[in-house]
Amino acid sequence: MTSEPVATAAVPGGAAAYREIVQQYADARSGLLRNIYPTVAAALAASSRGESFQDLLGAQGADLIKSREALARHDSRYTELGTFNSAPPRGRSGGAAVGRGSVK
Repeated sequence: MTSEPVATAAVPGGAAAYREIVQQYADARSGLLRNIYPTVAAALAASSRGESFQDLLGAQGADLIKSREALARHDSRYTELGTFNSAPPRGRSGGAAVGRGSVK
């Protein structure tokens, strides 16, 4: 399968704003997995940048909540989900975003 090239757009506010958005997305996702936020709406409401990732988190939310509930049925839970973001992506040769998590 092939697709047309996609031009990326700069994030208003630059690299610092991008890192803040990525961190808030990771925090919202982690909050869903750890049951800090019972719903996607609650996770988005807790983020000042939620509008930037509402479609992505909305698409993932049901599966994240199912995962949280499945772990709970097995007396397990997510304990942490961290991020490291070295730089905003710049095409194929730019920075990287790495996520790590733990389950107990």
